[in-house]
Amino acid sequence: MISLGLIGHPVAHSLSPKLHLFFMQQLGLAGTYTAWDTPTELLEKQLKSLWNQGLEGLNITVPHKASVLAHVTSQSSVVACVGAANTLLRADDGWHAENTDITGFWASLPPATRQAVMGGSVWILGAGGSAKAVVASLCHYHVGHITVISRSHDKAQPLIDWITATAKGVSTHWHPWGTQPTAQPPVLIINATSIDLSNGNDTNDFDWLWQTKDFTHTTAMDLMYRLNRPTTFVASVQHAGCLNALDGLGMLVHQGADAFTLWTGNPVTADLRQSAYSHLLPL
Repeated sequence: MISLGLIGHPVAHSLSPKLHLFFMQQLGLAGTYTAWDTPTELLEKQLKSLWNQGLEGLNITVPHKASVLAHVTSQSSVVACVGAANTLLRADDGWHAENTDITGFWASLPPATRQAVMGGSVWILGAGGSAKAVVASLCHYHVGHITVISRSHDKAQPLIDWITATAKGVSTHWHPWGTQPTAQPPVLIINATSIDLSNGNDTNDFDWLWQTKDFTHTTAMDLMYRLNRPTTFVASVQHAGCLNALDGLGMLVHQGADAFTLWTGNPVTADLRQSAYSHLLPL
């Protein structure tokens, strides 16, 4: 019997337990998957406790994707490069860190968007651990330019520096939150902030983004998701006339499937991923 779980703050909204229990059921595996709401000050204690209890794997979500690395005993080369993890595997002497957000993000994009991103321009909102994994994925697939939009230039600078140092051929710059960039609309806009967890559904948070340009041909993706109504960002996208608006449910399925394979050794096929996506949708 395998014991898995999720650490983050908050986690009550998460569909990860439903997703991974579905994978277990479909693959004939017995196990549990529990979500633990863990404030930052309790992160180290929680990780030690769950390792001592014999847990075999953990997902890590906001706000711990970067800070968790201070409490692991080993990490993959991808995690070392990105500086963020969303998956922990039990090791003999502690936790080993992996990152499946990178592959999960790319797999969740429509094929036409993937093609357009190669050499194209992308705007990303936020500069935290989720943003860095997405940026790493974009750089791997040869995005042309990345505009990082955030409230704090100082907090965004490490991400800018990382792109400059590691992504050959990718240009980048920072733009302040609250004013629309002067450049032409990008092929892809990604919301990597957690605004939806704190601000309800106030689309005013993003009105400034859509003020003067035509985003008809832009794909807009929120890394967050909701089932009963659009996320704050997706609602603002739809109001602005974007024809291709995505939430983070597809990314959840793909990164979760990749993590599940790391934990169990069981491949999660494309058909099973699609079935899982349908399983998570409200009836």
